[in-house]
Amino acid sequence: MSTRLGAEVPFIPEYNVGDKAEADVVTPVALIVFDPVLTANLRQAEAQRVPLIFRFDPSAARQSEEALRASFSEIRGRFLDGLQTRFDHRPPLLTAELAQAGFSELVSAFRESDRGFPITTNLAELWALGDSGDVVLAGLLGKLRGLTNAHIRSDAWPQGEKLGTGSVRLIAVQPTQAALTLGAVDRQGSDLARTSLVSLTKTREEAQKEGQAEDQATLQFVAGFLRPNCFFDDELTQRLYFRHLFYF
Repeated sequence: MSTRLGAEVPFIPEYNVGDKAEADVVTPVALIVFDPVLTANLRQAEAQRVPLIFRFDPSAARQSEEALRASFSEIRGRFLDGLQTRFDHRPPLLTAELAQAGFSELVSAFRESDRGFPITTNLAELWALGDSGDVVLAGLLGKLRGLTNAHIRSDAWPQGEKLGTGSVRLIAVQPTQAALTLGAVDRQGSDLARTSLVSLTKTREEAQKEGQAEDQATLQFVAGFLRPNCFFDDELTQRLYFRHLFYF
């Protein structure tokens, strides 16, 4: 008995894109179907977890101290000029001259004209007696150093940046304009809680809150020499963003 070749071969319809199958199609192996929309969304979500990169300038504290020293010296020079005008000679003054009304009047007038500087009677007498006032300057520098230990940024976050991560990537570099690579950031950078970066204004405000009432003028003067020591690096952050985006 003969059989026709192909009699048991099932009919396989030809489908075009968009056609509806006439029956369920079952595959014996798992299929992986690429979903471009889902993939793009996942990449975007992953990229939002990229920390912002900040450069830390360790020389900012030294620059603040140098500015305070220069200001102290300049103010002392103006005070000595006032003494010479009032007493017709340069310091040191005589002890008797310190007791004169002219001296206290000069100190009061100086306080009015230089309200930003916390001149005390003790400092005024030191200057008048020919002392440089280094002991007072040392105290001011000590207060400043206590503030420059913080990680200080500018008051505004980078425009358009929405932080989706609780940390930033910090790398110490001096000068801050030095060329950097992502490899250097990976090797030498360290993660820092976002909240540990404090704005310049808030740092100054917190310094005065923590000080004693009688030190407010001194703290305000000292805090005026603070400057940011953490600077956002937009270019490196963009590189890190695209690295996460395309290698996710």
